Order: sequence, then structure tokens, then C-alpha cells
Amino acid sequence: MATKTQAQIYAPQPDAGFSPRLLIVDLTNNTTETVYVKADMARKYLGGAGLAAKIIWQETSAETAALSGDNPLIFMTGPLTGAVPYGGRHIVAGLSPLTGIYGEAHSGGHWAFRLRSAGYHGVVVRGRAHTPKYLFISADRVELRDAATFWGMDCYEFEDALKELEGNKVSTAAIGQAGENLVKFACIMNDGKRGRAAARCGLGALMGYKKLKGIAIRSAGAAEVADKKALKASVEKYFPKVKITNAVRKTKGRELWDSLWQMGRAPIQNWASGEFKEVDDTIVDVLSESAKYDFCFGCRTSCVESRLNAQGKRHTVWEALCPIGTQCLIADYDAVHLAYDYCNQYGMDSISLGATLAFAIECAEAGLIKSDLLEGLDLKWGNAEAMLAMIKKITFRQGQLADILAEGTRQAAQIFGNDAERFAMQVKGLEIGAHDPRAYNGAAIENATSTFGASHMSGFTSIYYDYAVKEDLEGAEISRWVATERLSPYQVEGQGKLTAKAQDFICLLNSLTLCLFTNSTDCFGRPPLQPPSYLDFLNIATGWDVDLAEFYQMGERIFNLQRMISVRRGISAKDDTLPERFLTTTRGAGPAGENLPKLDVMLTEYYDSRGWSADGIPTDEKLKSLGLNECL
Repeated sequence: MATKTQAQIYAPQPDAGFSPRLLIVDLTNNTTETVYVKADMARKYLGGAGLAAKIIWQETSAETAALSGDNPLIFMTGPLTGAVPYGGRHIVAGLSPLTGIYGEAHSGGHWAFRLRSAGYHGVVVRGRAHTPKYLFISADRVELRDAATFWGMDCYEFEDALKELEGNKVSTAAIGQAGENLVKFACIMNDGKRGRAAARCGLGALMGYKKLKGIAIRSAGAAEVADKKALKASVEKYFPKVKITNAVRKTKGRELWDSLWQMGRAPIQNWASGEFKEVDDTIVDVLSESAKYDFCFGCRTSCVESRLNAQGKRHTVWEALCPIGTQCLIADYDAVHLAYDYCNQYGMDSISLGATLAFAIECAEAGLIKSDLLEGLDLKWGNAEAMLAMIKKITFRQGQLADILAEGTRQAAQIFGNDAERFAMQVKGLEIGAHDPRAYNGAAIENATSTFGASHMSGFTSIYYDYAVKEDLEGAEISRWVATERLSPYQVEGQGKLTAKAQDFICLLNSLTLCLFTNSTDCFGRPPLQPPSYLDFLNIATGWDVDLAEFYQMGERIFNLQRMISVRRGISAKDDTLPERFLTTTRGAGPAGENLPKLDVMLTEYYDSRGWSADGIPTDEKLKSLGLNECL
């Protein structure tokens, strides 16, 4: 039965109107329960990231340990998941084992659609199993099953085994050996070899702690909405179909690759350099010739880097090629792809892994790692063989060095001592993604202020700038609520206000839950959806009558609630910063070569625009205005 605290969110029967159905799993007692989100809670927090944050606020405290049965692991979709194009995404949330604060990860593919078509909007996992378990969900039954025979399998093997048992209409979200071994940046992979990852914040370690191997869903129905006919008409109006050939995808892929390099966004040598001449755009040809395009559920175009190779495995993406490759000065595409395959197979975040490897190389170069810890491993820039060996060692925590590195860069730096923190490129414990905060000032603010640590996608601010090197973006339409005109990537004034609005809007998309690329002029020239379009989809799907003012406030409320979860755990303005390297050392090459973000100035504007105190904490007045009285 639902407790008194839970009753504020859940009811045993659905309310009139939109009342999402959730599955509550108690691993300690080996039970499951179906509940419904109360209609007023659904309208206040939407779903996805918003509803997950509300549950985490209610069910945890400042004292809750990230690796504990009291920390819920939440899988959540939104009201538009599986119902409109690009609606194939879900979020995973909980207190992060890597950072100790609010944690959130996102994934695409087909698992989210399977969950919705089975009749559920989300799964809340509590407690800790005594022995390994996996959860099986279908439209007519839910079972917690013994997973002893699957424990020790990688993510590919688990999905293959479940398809053998239950048929091809099964999708799994699972951990590999990294999650089982509590590697703090372990992730949760879905759809097997197709390599879709809820990668960030180490939530795979939380799943491993709970001894939950995976969640397998078998379903083939449709996501329920209030008015299917009206929603179809709205989609046809705002989301006209586009016909894209593979030749166009290849051309646009090269344009994207070139622009990211020309903008100076690529991480090189643990962010200490601005050039790596051994890498060029031939990777686009490698990908195009050796792989076919892959699509998330409801996707009409495919991301230009979403491809499967001849073995049906996902091919290398930017967030692996750079963190594992250019960060470590490795230009061997085959080695980098193998490393990425290890990440997907064993279940590790390629961003944090690459950052950890680069950190270790720089520490070794500076003499901060004792020779006995290296065990004969030649850990140096450009050594692909050592990089691949260390990935396996970290996965299985083989040896003292690997055991230290499996804790992430912040903790490893504290263990190494001798000022090793200067080589740890992280914010609030989460390693920085493959987009340099010096390349555009919005990235500096959003990495510093993201509610779950470093994230260049917490506001997706990169789409709001006028890049001289990317002519096809000039004058292209942008989200008119966030910005009425494009900013210079290096200007200071206006960046704080822009980032705050952009973050609120991304909270909306992650709560609906839709692909963030619907909000950008993507690689195929389709204009971004504007807020009224999203709102029309939402009102039709739920039967609501939300106006734009209420819609925008939802996003602001969700971001502030996420912030308060971390404030309760000690986060404030002191933590809204970047590693010193980004603030004092230029890249030295490219258009961003001499830019150093004036973070303190931009943060003042950011806090003012949000209605937060100078300490980076939402004021009582702000919380009351957002209906977050429980956070006072």
C-alpha cells in the first residue's frame, strides 16, 4: 500500500483526466504495485524529468546515501512518449553514486515506447534485492524474476537471452559488468547491440547496488492519448514529413563534423590543447561506408551519427570519438570504436570513461601515479593498446589503479593527492562532455549550473548562436521563447538570461519526453518546433487546457525543484564553477582559441534572472511563486 508520503503523489485508482500509471517495485520485499499519479501532480510536474524529480524530493533526504535501498531508481516517460514523432525517449533518475546529488540520464531507442505500449508511464524501483533479479513487464503481467543465470552477462548478452526467451518484441534496459561492479560511471543500456545509453551520473551503479540486472518489456500496442485523431492532425500540421536520402545524410554529417571542429568544441589532450592534426573528416566516410542508419522509435530522419555496423552494433559517436580518442590523443578509429563497443557492452558512460583515462594519463605524466600502481602499463598519450587494457581493468576493478579510477575523476584526484584535482575535468563530480566551455559562453554557464553536474545539454545553448564558420545556420529559425535573436558565442551580456531560459525549456522537453533535436535546426534543415506546437501536442494528448504561461512555468518549476534536491545535499554558488583550466588557459587555436569565459560576471546575471540569491539558492519568494512550498 502507498504510504502517507506517497499518497501526495499517487492514488490506487486513476483520477479523472490525465493520471499516468506507474509501477512501484520493492526489491527488498520482492513485490510490485500499480499506482496512478494524481491528476494535479501530473499537471504540475508533467512526467519524465519533472515527475522523477518530484518523487526523489519526496522519497529522499539530505542524509540518504546514493548507494542505498532508500534511494529510488526511476525510469520515466512523458505524456508524448510513443505518441508523436521523435517521442522515443525516456529518462532515468536518482541520487547519483558519482556526484552524490540529483542525477539524471537520457536515452532513446525503443524501450520507452515498449513501456508506454505496455500501459505504464514509469517504473520506480525501491529497496535492494537479496539476490540478483530482473523485472519482466508485458501488457498483461508483471514479474520479478531470478537473474542468477544472467548476472555476469554483458548488456548485449542479456538482451539476446531475453529475446530468446520472450521473442523479438522484447526491449531491455540493463546493466553490464561495470554496473555489477559498482563502477561509479556505469550506465544503463537499452536495446542491446543498438547501443542506446542512459549514460550520465553513474545510475548503472545504483542499479547494480540494487542487484537489478535489467527491465525487459514485451509489448506491441500503442501509447494511449486523449484524442488520437486530433493529435494526428496536429502532428501533420506542425511536423510535416521530410524525405532524406543517405547521400544527404552523409553530406550533412560531414558539415556537422566540420562545424564542430571549426567552432573549437572538440576536447583535446584533457582540454590542454586546441589542435590534434591527426584527426580529420575521413571518419565520416568510414561511418558512411561501414554502417547503416539507425532510428529511435518515431524518428523520421535519424541522427547523422546514429548508425549500426555490419554486426548490428552501434558505431562510434562524437561523445565517444572525442572523450576516448582526441582526449587521449588517439586517432586510430578502429581502436576508438572498439573502446566505444566496450562501453556499450559492459555498460559505461563513454564521456566519463574518456575523461577518466585522460586524467590518469596526465597524472601519470606528472608523476602522481606510483609505478607499482601502473603494473607495467605504459599509460601515455596516444597509446591505444594501454587505453583498451585499462577499460577492461576499470570494468572489473582489476588492480588498485583501476579500482581508484572506477570511482571517477573527483574521487580519484582526492586519493592521488598532490594537487591532482587540477587534472580532473569535472563539475560537481560529473565529467565534462565533448564540447569545450570556451567555444561558446553558454556552455560555460550551463556546465557550471546544470542541476546534475557538467552537461552541455542542460540548456542546449549551442543552437542559439551566430557562428561565422557555419553559414547555413545564419538566419535560421530558433526557439522564439528562449531567444529572439542569435547571440555571439563570445559575448558576455545576455548569456546568463539565455541559459536560464534554455535550461527551463530543456526541462520541458525532458519531461514530455521528446528528442531535444526537435528544438533545433537539425542537420536536415527542418525548422525547430516552437513552444505553441509542443503545447498543442500536450493539450491534445492529455485533455488539458494549459496556456503558454503555465507551460513555461512548468519548465521553470522543474529546474528549480531539481536544484533544490542538490541544495538540500549541500550545493550552492561555490559549486557553480569550472575547472581552472577553462578559466585561465586558452585553447590557442581556432575561432575560440583566445576566449576565456567570464564566468563570475555571467553567473551574476544568471542568478538575477532566475530570482536566486547570490549564494545560488532559489529564494523563498521564487519557490512560492512556482508552487514549491515543500522546498521552503
